Amino acid sequence: GEKPHECGVCGKRFRESFHLRKHRVVHTRERPYRCEHCGKAFGYPQSLTRHRQVHRAASPGRGPAPELVTSAA
Repeated sequence: GEKPHECGVCGKRFRESFHLRKHRVVHTRERPYRCEHCGKAFGYPQSLTRHRQVHRAASPGRGPAPELVTSAA
């Protein structure tokens, strides 16, 4: 398929602008997704979700984790 959205840094192309925005952290090393329990920051929301398992395992019975806390709009 057509990939009209190109990364200005590396030239990688994407079908959706959303994927290009997500790709940006590869170059900026931005970490906008911060763990509300320990402060560790991540570049991708999936990484934060996976990290939260560390806290759930340490504190069983706490219930579901709160929504993502981000510093990005």
